[in-house]
Amino acid sequence: MTPNLDLIEKVLSLIEKTQIDPSGLSADELNKQQRELSHRKKDAQELIDDVLTHTRNYSERVLQMVNFTDSPNRYRMEDWEYKEKMTEFDQRRRASHNALIDSIAIAVRYVRSNFGKLSDEELEGFENDLRRRKKSVLASERVAFPNNIIFPESMNINDRYQIADWAEKLAQESKLRDLAKE
Repeated sequence: MTPNLDLIEKVLSLIEKTQIDPSGLSADELNKQQRELSHRKKDAQELIDDVLTHTRNYSERVLQMVNFTDSPNRYRMEDWEYKEKMTEFDQRRRASHNALIDSIAIAVRYVRSNFGKLSDEELEGFENDLRRRKKSVLASERVAFPNNIIFPESMNINDRYQIADWAEKLAQESKLRDLAKE
């Protein structure tokens, strides 16, 4: 069972199914909007792939740290040497965790803004921002994603510990799925 991966795949499927509403658009404008929508779908996929990559990297850093602390070789080290090594592992783990959190924030914001149902005020602000940046405002349908987009509803995406737990579960699900494919 892979509920976290299933949710991500559901979100990607909903994004992929998004279409331009052709009402009132010339053939030229419709083609232009379809190309732009295709680019945004690709960007969303890449951002979610980045989250998955950062999840794997974070999980590997945690595993390296655990393997070191469980290693019998650590008892052969001087205290200062052990502390130095643990500090190094912890800094790498923390940097990886921060990169994961950043990638999550970027992906969720992008997917929500470009594809999700927004309040009238949020939509107006987003469309004004697009116009300011001379980007197309797409006449596409908006998707009612789960509140946390790629996370379980019960999760607080601003909680570092919950993100760490989610990342570990996601990495385990990914490994299980890879094993099932073999």
